[in-house]
Amino acid sequence: LTGPTGSGKTTLLNLLTRHYTPTEGVISVDGIPLNDIQDDALRSGIGVVRQDVFMFEGTFAQNVSLDDPSISRERIEEAIRVVGLEPLIRHREGGLDAPVEEGGRNLSAGEAQLLSMARIFVRDPCILLLDEATARIDSVTEVLVQSALERLMARRTTLVVAHRLSTIESADRILVLLDGQIVEEGVHEVLMNSGGLYAKMHQEKLFRLHSSESEVE
Repeated sequence: LTGPTGSGKTTLLNLLTRHYTPTEGVISVDGIPLNDIQDDALRSGIGVVRQDVFMFEGTFAQNVSLDDPSISRERIEEAIRVVGLEPLIRHREGGLDAPVEEGGRNLSAGEAQLLSMARIFVRDPCILLLDEATARIDSVTEVLVQSALERLMARRTTLVVAHRLSTIESADRILVLLDGQIVEEGVHEVLMNSGGLYAKMHQEKLFRLHSSESEVE
């Protein structure tokens, strides 16, 4: 999902997670109207990674499992390995039982994002929603987060509010939104060749990227 700021990308994700209720029409998942799906089933079936990650005061293990006693220690350890947090945990006194401060004050933005992905891994949802998941992360940590995201996306239907150009280019299907409407749809090559809004946005992003690199040089 891509488009200018305010085009409706995050609103669409909020409709899918039922934070917003549609005023008309029906949203269905596998042919089942979203309103017919119970809250517990919806929460377990959809995982969301956002820019801002909520961390509560507790241990790493508690923050990964959200203090759910049904999630085993082995499952938490596996999640930590999969998302690449194991080196961080290993160097903290207490390991998985090391403290996490409220709001994640003792974690970097990238570490908090990786921990939020571990939360999703232990729940194993079939649908993954990514809302600008790497927007506030430095370029070094972004490599680790992107690698974790690729593992997390495997075998799942994933809807991405795109930030990285590479994420956009590799998507199976790109929806371009403008003022709450889908104005273009297709794969990267087709949309670039069409010369429409997507191609214009892509060129502008490349220009800004190259300009900032030139300023650094």
